[in-house]
Amino acid sequence: MSSAQMRLLGRDIPRYRQRPVEDVDHQCTRCHWQDKTSPSVYDSSVWYWARTVFGRFCWIRALVVKSTGDSSEISVAAVEDIQESSYLRPESVRLVAGLIFVERQPRGARMMTCWVLIGVFVTIVLIYSFIEFHYFLRMFLTVFLARFCKKKVHILDETVIYGICTTNDVDALLYHMNNARYLRELDFARVDFYERTDLYREVCSQGSGIVQGAATIRYRRFIKPLTIFKITSKIIYWDERSFFMEHRFITPSDGFIRAIAICRQRLLNCSADTVIGALLNRRVKQNGNVEAGVMQVSLVRPEMPPEVSRWMESNEISSAMLRQEPITITTRC
Repeated sequence: MSSAQMRLLGRDIPRYRQRPVEDVDHQCTRCHWQDKTSPSVYDSSVWYWARTVFGRFCWIRALVVKSTGDSSEISVAAVEDIQESSYLRPESVRLVAGLIFVERQPRGARMMTCWVLIGVFVTIVLIYSFIEFHYFLRMFLTVFLARFCKKKVHILDETVIYGICTTNDVDALLYHMNNARYLRELDFARVDFYERTDLYREVCSQGSGIVQGAATIRYRRFIKPLTIFKITSKIIYWDERSFFMEHRFITPSDGFIRAIAICRQRLLNCSADTVIGALLNRRVKQNGNVEAGVMQVSLVRPEMPPEVSRWMESNEISSAMLRQEPITITTRC
């Protein structure tokens, strides 16, 4: 029995103490309601209380078995008869009757229920051991909301998604968000941007694909557990084969930029100018709304930001060292 059931059985102990032991008709001779060896019927020790509750359970069980026989349910009249003869509450009688009826179920049915529960538990453990289930679930929800619930945006617009630093995101010190989780959160920000701007759909329509080629992040101030933050995403530059996206982690409570990241998204078999040009001509902004085919927009590549230029130089140096080639620095401006 659970602790709640034991407390329910223990509510009528004072009622029973008023009755003499020899007046109780039960079949459990080992479990008397009032033990004659106890120093006092008003002893409040835990051991005496537990022993009394167990004896009361055996006593009520004998009354229920005598009233119901082999039946699988107890009638209202039987509950009233037991209540009148034992001065007990109806819920106490029904509780013991329910436990007896569970015991009367076929052994095969009880074993089948146990094996089903064990199988469900083992399946959940295996899923969370080998598959990060909540990551894929959140990715599915992000794609669904971006595709069917959120409005489309221009390719050069900025998108925003919100997140919260849960207990799964904190580091070993349990004080702030783990550094690796920042890059993981960018997956959801990019997917939201791809879906709402139709960037990924346009890339696929040209028979190409897109992968992340490089990423850099700068941490300015940590994010505490259970803190809500938002991630802004936008394209700041593109070259012949890549897009450069800037992501910012901002806490809405104070508007402070907690971290800033720059990612290079590399196209596999198409030109970035072709993709951007198709998207610019397909959607333009007009009074804050997105409409299709209103006007043609000339393709003008933005100027490369200085931080992106220096970052690309460092990537070229690293690539040359890995290929063991002479290092030649190309200044980008």
